[in-house]
Amino acid sequence: MKRKLTKTVVALAVIFSMNLPAYAAAPCAPNGSDCGSAILWELLCQNLCGAPCGEAGACDTEELLNTLLGRFLTNATLPTAPAAQQPAQPEQPARSEQPARPEQPADAALSVHAYEKEVVRLVNLEREKAGLAALTLDAALTRTARLKSQDMHDRGYFDHNSPTYGTPFQLMKAQGVSYRTAGENIAMGYRTPEAVVVAWMNSPGHRANILNASYTKIGVGYVSDGGYWTQHFTG
Repeated sequence: MKRKLTKTVVALAVIFSMNLPAYAAAPCAPNGSDCGSAILWELLCQNLCGAPCGEAGACDTEELLNTLLGRFLTNATLPTAPAAQQPAQPEQPARSEQPARPEQPADAALSVHAYEKEVVRLVNLEREKAGLAALTLDAALTRTARLKSQDMHDRGYFDHNSPTYGTPFQLMKAQGVSYRTAGENIAMGYRTPEAVVVAWMNSPGHRANILNASYTKIGVGYVSDGGYWTQHFTG
């Protein structure tokens, strides 16, 4: 039993040796003989119990082992099992983006401009049928025609005479348009170029402007809200 106990103490003392005084590993006799377990046992008693073995206040064998084991277990760092790894979640496929919708043929402003140009095309078809030269789309007349249509929309009227600009001829001159002869067609409530041109062609006065051989230029202004249309002609 004592031999087994000595082996246990020696094994634990190796682990605990870092806590012993520096002289614990020195030989106990000048001739270098190793005192072995006895000196180690004495050092353990002194270090852990505060008294040499066998003296009053010294630990008995069981107390010494319990103290040594307690100190060892307190200082020892037990290996810890690696944390269970969660299985890697399969990478979610990137959410496919909705294909970008192609832009509408035109936004509101471009649709308006396309409608205006379509009116010019349809007017020139009517002139072609009558054996007349095509009218040239003019930027200045387009500007005056748009001003007139917008003014009718904003002020809520439908008339050749504008409370803002006066007559069509006064409006043209105010915008720097020069001419020898000029005319104006207006319409309200029509939603497409085809519909408004048909309506004008069915009206003798409007038809006469469209087929006037003296005119060489045209401008068209359209406001979609309310379907306000203006044609300005010059020659």
